[in-house]
Amino acid sequence: MALKDLVRDLAKYFPSQVIPAVVAFASIPILTNVFPPDDYGDYRLVLAAVALLSPLGGWLSTSIIRFFPEYDLEEKLGGFYGTVAKLFGISVASFSVLWGFGLVLAGDRLRGNLRQLFYIGLLLLIINAAFGIIGSLIRSRREVGWFSFGASARSLLNIGVGILLVVGLETNISGFLWGMVIGGLIIVPVMWWRAQRGISVTWRGPIDRALGRAMLSYSYPLVLGLSATWLLRLSDRYILEAFHGSTEVGIYAASYGLADTSIGVIVTLFQLPFVVLANRIYEEKGDTEAANFVSDSARLFLLTAVPAAVGMSVLASPLVRLLTGPEYLEGYRIIPFVTTATLLSGLGFWYRTAFMFRKRTGQQLIAISGGAIVNVGLNFLLIPRYGYYAAGITTLLGFFTVNVLSYYLGRKLFNWHLPLTSIGKALAASVPMALVVGILQRWSLLPTVMTLLLSIFLGIVTYVGGLLAMREFTKADVAKLRQFLRGSPIDRTEDLPGD
Repeated sequence: MALKDLVRDLAKYFPSQVIPAVVAFASIPILTNVFPPDDYGDYRLVLAAVALLSPLGGWLSTSIIRFFPEYDLEEKLGGFYGTVAKLFGISVASFSVLWGFGLVLAGDRLRGNLRQLFYIGLLLLIINAAFGIIGSLIRSRREVGWFSFGASARSLLNIGVGILLVVGLETNISGFLWGMVIGGLIIVPVMWWRAQRGISVTWRGPIDRALGRAMLSYSYPLVLGLSATWLLRLSDRYILEAFHGSTEVGIYAASYGLADTSIGVIVTLFQLPFVVLANRIYEEKGDTEAANFVSDSARLFLLTAVPAAVGMSVLASPLVRLLTGPEYLEGYRIIPFVTTATLLSGLGFWYRTAFMFRKRTGQQLIAISGGAIVNVGLNFLLIPRYGYYAAGITTLLGFFTVNVLSYYLGRKLFNWHLPLTSIGKALAASVPMALVVGILQRWSLLPTVMTLLLSIFLGIVTYVGGLLAMREFTKADVAKLRQFLRGSPIDRTEDLPGD
């Protein structure tokens, strides 16, 4: 049943990830063809700052996913919701003060337009925190369709209002940030109505201190871990700005965004249903069933993500040439490093389930912090001389370090089997896929867009054909698929191939 539930929830989550990913992907060519790299670089610096303080609101989102099942079983969700709402208010006050303090410290170092962008960024930070918390409540209720609606609608409103402000009203790049704020203000009340529907929220009275302490104890290492993840993913923007200026930040961020969005949508698509289902399976059925579920879902993820990373790397140059302005073209060189780093980031999530199940999030902090130290240290060493190219390489090395440490620290807490055979077959099937795509890109006489679409189609056909030829999918898989289509529980009497 677990794998069946995962596949079913993946289908429901699909719009919530694909539509925002398409919107995020589309925003890159829009902005990079309208604004020069220095303006786009300023825009990305503000989004990086929003991401830096997001953990001060996001800690509640992670805690909700972990503690909701317990309070649901005890029928105490009214008090749970009330405590979450009060803690959210405290969080907003905290990161608002820090944001204002940062602007005061920056002083005259922030140019007039960049300071304006940072003011809007605070509003976006509050909206993001509210949406994340409400989204976690809806996900915990397994109302995946509503979560998909909210995420999809918000992303469409973001880009729609942003384009209206930037193109229709001829505002500067701040119009895109305002679009995100306005989109959130429209969707968040609707989502909250659904999240608390049927629950009598306890608004009056003090915070449930026992719950608050438990949530904080569980999540504060995750908050620090998210901050360390920020160092891994986004701190290089500020180091680049310090040594090379906003123009290089813009060139780097454009190609990084194309690569990270493409692979990141697969990572998030698997993680969203997995984390809810995995916690329920672990609480209700114990270690063995949870380990089987982790192995099975990791196999599905890797069979999907590995060819996507290889294909994105092969298509790096034509994609950047097609989707961005000419000033951004040289950034395509970092795409293979960023796609591989995003793939490793996704795989590391499965390694870190040991810390989630055992509530040993401090170990997760150690792993991510180790990768952050490697990444930031190498950035300060290499970026002054090699610029954004070094930033792409150090991002990959940082995530590789995280995975090594996560494996070492987690293997004694929770034992599950990484499907190495499936990884090998995915890599082997990706080789002819890459050759087909590369040859087509070199010799095709079709227009660029048609060549790209044909490359993607033939790449998928070649990859799937390779997996079938290597018998990665067996009769047992077919039988389980038939059971799934009939709506019957999946009988796991033997391990999946590759386990």
